[in-house]
Amino acid sequence: MTTQIPVGIRYFRVEALLNPDFDHGLMNIPYERHSFYLDSPDFNAEINKGVEYLGKTIAPVAPPEPFTVSSWTTRMEADAIEARALGWIKTDKQLSDIMGLIAELKTEELKKLRNAVKKIERYVLSEKNKGSMTDEADALIRLNAQYLLRRSENPGNRD
Repeated sequence: MTTQIPVGIRYFRVEALLNPDFDHGLMNIPYERHSFYLDSPDFNAEINKGVEYLGKTIAPVAPPEPFTVSSWTTRMEADAIEARALGWIKTDKQLSDIMGLIAELKTEELKKLRNAVKKIERYVLSEKNKGSMTDEADALIRLNAQYLLRRSENPGNRD
């Protein structure tokens, strides 16, 4: 999947329901709606009835308008904090490092911005390769830093 729109954190809802005529060999289970969480102790019983789950993931999100370096980096900082709370950024030290790297993006000078984006790319890819950062955190930090650079290099282009 690709998108020209940058990613942000969004809620998602999944609902799966069992066909009431399907027999698991145990009994025919009537169609019913059930809410539970994946860490529920009754997961196996509940999975046979139906699943409804609400969580967070990354998805395309329109950038703030008017688009400025400040508005974009503020959003990146908020996303990084939430990514840490969600466990996508594994440690407080990583979050601190990322916040410092995002702070370096707060410049109107393209040369400094390019260098800051390169630092983010190296850091995030290194952490991701070590398994200490998820794909979601990678997209929120590295890809959104690249988006800022593209927008800064081509102010009239919204891609």
